[in-house]
Amino acid sequence: MFESIDVLYARWQENPDASRTAALCDALRGSRRLDLVDIVGNHAARQLDVPALVAAARMYTDTGRLEDAQQVLISAGRLAPRDGEVFRWLGEVLLRRGDAERAEKVLERAVQIGGSAQAQTWLTHARTLLTTQRSSGMMAVAHELAQMIESGAHEAPDADELETQIRGQDEVRAALSKAGLALPAAGRAPAPPPANRTRPLDDGLFGLGQTAGVGLPQPDFGAHAAPLGGGTAAFGGGPPSSTLMRAAKPVLPELPVNPKLLPQRPPAPSSHGRVPEPRDVLEALQIAGVYEPDGAVSPVGAWAAPERGRRRIGSLISLITLAAVTVGGATGAYYYVKDKRAKQHVEAEAMLAQVDADLAASNTTLLESVEQRLGQAFDLESRSPHAALTWVHERAMLGLLKGGENVAFEDSVQRAKEVGIPEKQLAFANVASFLFQGDTAGAAAAVAKWDSVASDDAWFQLVAGATFERAGDARAVDRYAAATKLDPSVLAAQMLLVRTSAVDGDAEKASEVAKEFRTKYPTRPEGAALVTLAWARNPARGEPPAEAKEVSDKPDALPMPLKAVPYAARALLALETHKIDEAKTALTKGLAVSDTPGIASWLGGIALTTGDEALARKAALAAVSYSAVYPPARVLAARVALLGARLDEALKAAEELPPASPDVAVVTAAVAYEKLDGERMSRALEAVPDDVKKRPFLVPLVRGQALLGGNPAGLLGDKAVAMADDDFPWADLVAMDAALDTGDLDTAAKIAAQWAGDSRPLRALRLARLARYQGKLEDADKYSRAALEGTVTLRTLTERVFSLIAAGKAHDAVVLFKTYPNVGGPLAKWLRAYAVASNGKVEEARASIAQEDPPPPLSPMPSRIIAAAAYGATKDARHGADYVKSIAQAGFANPDVAAAAEKVGAGKPAPPKRK
Repeated sequence: MFESIDVLYARWQENPDASRTAALCDALRGSRRLDLVDIVGNHAARQLDVPALVAAARMYTDTGRLEDAQQVLISAGRLAPRDGEVFRWLGEVLLRRGDAERAEKVLERAVQIGGSAQAQTWLTHARTLLTTQRSSGMMAVAHELAQMIESGAHEAPDADELETQIRGQDEVRAALSKAGLALPAAGRAPAPPPANRTRPLDDGLFGLGQTAGVGLPQPDFGAHAAPLGGGTAAFGGGPPSSTLMRAAKPVLPELPVNPKLLPQRPPAPSSHGRVPEPRDVLEALQIAGVYEPDGAVSPVGAWAAPERGRRRIGSLISLITLAAVTVGGATGAYYYVKDKRAKQHVEAEAMLAQVDADLAASNTTLLESVEQRLGQAFDLESRSPHAALTWVHERAMLGLLKGGENVAFEDSVQRAKEVGIPEKQLAFANVASFLFQGDTAGAAAAVAKWDSVASDDAWFQLVAGATFERAGDARAVDRYAAATKLDPSVLAAQMLLVRTSAVDGDAEKASEVAKEFRTKYPTRPEGAALVTLAWARNPARGEPPAEAKEVSDKPDALPMPLKAVPYAARALLALETHKIDEAKTALTKGLAVSDTPGIASWLGGIALTTGDEALARKAALAAVSYSAVYPPARVLAARVALLGARLDEALKAAEELPPASPDVAVVTAAVAYEKLDGERMSRALEAVPDDVKKRPFLVPLVRGQALLGGNPAGLLGDKAVAMADDDFPWADLVAMDAALDTGDLDTAAKIAAQWAGDSRPLRALRLARLARYQGKLEDADKYSRAALEGTVTLRTLTERVFSLIAAGKAHDAVVLFKTYPNVGGPLAKWLRAYAVASNGKVEEARASIAQEDPPPPLSPMPSRIIAAAAYGATKDARHGADYVKSIAQAGFANPDVAAAAEKVGAGKPAPPKRK
């Protein structure tokens, strides 16, 4: 039996999780409830769940909002770059908008990576309408497609088609599980790498660089995508030369070939003699005048008949002499060419030695000259194994330092195999070809396949480390360390080792190594960037080093792995001077060049301190798109949910993460603080080591725990204002609560001035309370309603009830308990008694709490203040006088406690003493 939209919406309001969101989106498809389409669609677009995003896109499509559907599907594609159904729906939306060309590319990809049969149907329509778009434009395509659908020529999708699921991370886990490299959870093994992986001819599919297509051109979504800058290497073709290395070769489809019809390779030369190369023989014959490479020259006129004459003996002698001269000249020319080849070999080897040194130096400014000299080496000796292997190394280094979305390995690897390079030495290229396409699962599978064979190759360990770092596996540090040990000359391994150590390891140790690198290579900008990164990642960082200013002015001089560091440094320096807009601009640019989940999560953590939920969510989406199992990415998603007061979502994101992690403790303790759950808050903070509790970012929550327990010490006056100015989690909220709980309205007003009108739900809750204490009832009403937009907790409901009663709307306050029947638990009875008594029904209210015990002294102080307010509203002096007096004596002399004390005859509470 189908449920009505109203029933589904009511259930969704109680718990707007991903499954209920998807179900409600399905119910709203084609409906006229545009108000609900807006509400549910906006919520679904913020989710990190692919089925919910696809359901929202289908809802938008059926209600004619194709642009919104396209935007949501792009977000889904970032989360699941190998999900064929996401691209099948995206192709349909593009085609409905009239863009048959892009729709064809997207649908080809959907078919290639395993979309449903409907993807092929839409692909056929897209190809049919290509001519219409080129001749008449996109509007004509949309109109003709609409007519096709109305006429029944289009096969409608099956309404019961299964929704897509996130599969990319399962493939990563399955690939890593092979050969003992597994991540925490297991999944489906990825498909084996294709025989020929072609490179897309345009930029990345999404703004985060996630191009996971195999052998397909990637679509360009115009304004909806912001592709990353990357390598400028050629796509393929023959061996590199001064001209061919810069030109892109179009990718042609492969045709089936019978192996029996292929020409057979000639047998290897005997060890008793050397067979000359064909080109050497031909060049020698050309020098001798026997061979013409361009063919014989045709005579201009007609053939003339020879004159008849007597045969002479001299003619025979001339012929013999000519033959002898020809053979002698050819022999001499051959030895001349042989000598020339030997000299070219020496010259090529000297050039390649310098190229290898430049590649090991890992300097982006040298890559262009490396490309040119490598082409010259091939011109000198096209069959050189050394040049072939160096070419493959150049491909990998280019991808690591400049981004690999435009780097192809097919031609270089093929040439290396032709000249006899062992597959062991080419294993790193198999990994890199997957990694640079954004296919982390394929790269992980290649690491597992070749790990036992190529573990002693520094280039393999380097690329394997990049794969693990992209997958969010901390063992990337071990791989980079192994690469550094195997070949200390490859500076890219050293740079990536320091970066990974600073982001995911010991920042102090990384700082020491970074300073050593800086001392050893003082002119390299990478050293300054590494020192700045280690400083920025240190929780106990002090004054910024001189390198921070130096590197923030030169982001373009750095390789791709360090490009985000200058922007992060700019943001941190801007935050120290309260230049929030400047920090946001820098973080946006940094996210555009982030290439790992660690870097994206770090930038998202800085974005949280700016209070920009949209920017922090963008960073979380980027981090999760790289690796949904990377713990800091999930913590960032939880903290973004906290920023939007979505407390239940935050707890869910932090599930299964180690409770001893300081970041997890922050999330759990903050949610418990807002929900007045003292026991959960105590467990969260007790799980953290004692030395970590003293770190500055945990101090506000530790003081918040004391405040809940009835101890506001250390949070009075200027100390509260100073703490509220910190960027640490919950510092401003705890400071404001301390000022409001103790009745210090001057301090609360100073803290509110720092917020500059920011009315996010958690701040709006405090602003409503301050406005009510100041008698600004209209502001209190406005802010208390804004607080209800987040997760409704007992704190939120309490302030809304108090604000309504203060405004003389006690009846509306009583009605609230029907709207939120499950909020507050047993304490809701005391809050309801206060509302009922304020509505004139004192006896009813008194009877409802007569058999109830008030919250005990160890309960959170806000819950005790609710009971005190109920005693005051019912004027129960017998039970309430001592109870209210104990609260006032603890230093909580706010107007609510003062009003309750006056009604029960407990006297006016004294303000807290300040030291």
